[in-house]
Amino acid sequence: MFENINLSSFFRKSENKALFNEIIEKTKFLNEDNPSIRHRLWHYQSNQKNKPVCYCGNLVKWSEKMQNYRTYCSQKCKANSIEWKNKIEITNMKRYGVKSTLSNPDTKEKIKNSLMLKFGVDNPFSSLEIQNKIKNTNLLNYGYTNPSKSQKIKNKITETHLSKYGFGRASQSHISDYIWNILNSKKLLKEKYLESFSGNDLAKDLGISPWLLFKQLHKLNIDLKPCVQSKEEKKIIELIKSIGVENIVIQDKSILFPQEIDIYLPDYQIGFEINGIYWHSESKGKNKYYHRNKSKKAYENGVKLIHFTDIDINQNFNKVENKIKTLLKLNKKIYARKCIIKNVELKDEISFLNNYHFQNYVPSKICLGLYYENELVSVMSFGKSRYNKKYDWELLRFCSKNNINIVGGGSKLFKYFAKTTKAVNCISYCDLSRSFFGSFYSKLGFYQINTATPNYYYTKNYITLESRLKYQKHKLSKNLKDFNCNLTEWQNMSNNGWDRYWDCGNSVWAWAAKY
Repeated sequence: MFENINLSSFFRKSENKALFNEIIEKTKFLNEDNPSIRHRLWHYQSNQKNKPVCYCGNLVKWSEKMQNYRTYCSQKCKANSIEWKNKIEITNMKRYGVKSTLSNPDTKEKIKNSLMLKFGVDNPFSSLEIQNKIKNTNLLNYGYTNPSKSQKIKNKITETHLSKYGFGRASQSHISDYIWNILNSKKLLKEKYLESFSGNDLAKDLGISPWLLFKQLHKLNIDLKPCVQSKEEKKIIELIKSIGVENIVIQDKSILFPQEIDIYLPDYQIGFEINGIYWHSESKGKNKYYHRNKSKKAYENGVKLIHFTDIDINQNFNKVENKIKTLLKLNKKIYARKCIIKNVELKDEISFLNNYHFQNYVPSKICLGLYYENELVSVMSFGKSRYNKKYDWELLRFCSKNNINIVGGGSKLFKYFAKTTKAVNCISYCDLSRSFFGSFYSKLGFYQINTATPNYYYTKNYITLESRLKYQKHKLSKNLKDFNCNLTEWQNMSNNGWDRYWDCGNSVWAWAAKY
């Protein structure tokens, strides 16, 4: 009736005054919104005596453009509505053949290519630029690089959990009143703790996390029992004492509470983790990021954490000893300017790297050596980039002879390589289990481009570790007695009695020439 007429002219006519007053009277509940006459007419014609609401219960807004109410109160409600999701899925199925565009291989590839072009990585969170941007934003908004460290955020999380679950942490909602009585009683908790074999065993018996147990022990001032030392830990402690270090803290919990650092040297701010493969395997709860997260947490608290396995100590003790002496700067110093550079013969390269590098020899194109008084004291090897074809060269190995520290040796060898080969770029991978987040590479002029995910190794007897490359899924039918093509690599390996150990992964570094 009113669609195509001028309402102002229509209601100015005397014969329509009564209708106008009736509309105003019946829609007076809209007065606070200062509604247009079209808005009032919608309610009058549809006999709608209340303002429409969204499915969430909030009022929706009137749209003059549509001459109707919106369906949803916000974009968030629209995106979460079943109707809208179904509409998107139907459209995506028609256009791309999948319910979500992110499931489309072409879309995935396009996203990866865009990220590689813009940031040099295929995952935005692997980009240092984005990581730093996130940290700076968090610092600006919360005063911390990680918002979960903000007391305001902690309080907000606690309040939310209390309102939803009745507990400060959602993960504690399963804990009974009986267990809470024990945890909050110094007498009862101390009795239970002293009776148990270890804190982890008691936590398992009570059905709680070790973190919560040690938090309560700390809160109630209950002294912790000394842990049993492994023979490998004792061996490293004896080594450190023998080279003149006296200030040694065993099983320190003051820095990473409730976790501990096996051996901590406060004067050097260095910690050593002795990882028995059996106890640090995936089947014993040490998941993909366990070791890396522990190193990262230590680094954030000013401690450089080095990981050795019991296999390292039992089978390569000379390399472990040399690494510790190098870290503590107790090796004999030789200055690089007193050394000469020569190409290293293959047999000498193999022998040197197998004797002094943790990862042993790897085939290379170029191997350079520093010679001091005609003795090979340091080696650096290079090859074609193995994993990232954007780079021409890869720095594969660098190490020095035991008990010797070549001051400026790495820089001298790399500069010689760059000059003689006229290299344009180079990439390298830093083992985070045994390094300080790549400080060596910074001195060579490299810059970090990302951090790769932790690596895993397989073991069946917990005495040796085997490369995962040997057990890729397409090779398993030949390597395993019981193989099921419908299961994952890990499921097949686990079914055949194998376990795996995760390291800290690698930081990835790149160098570009400045010719």
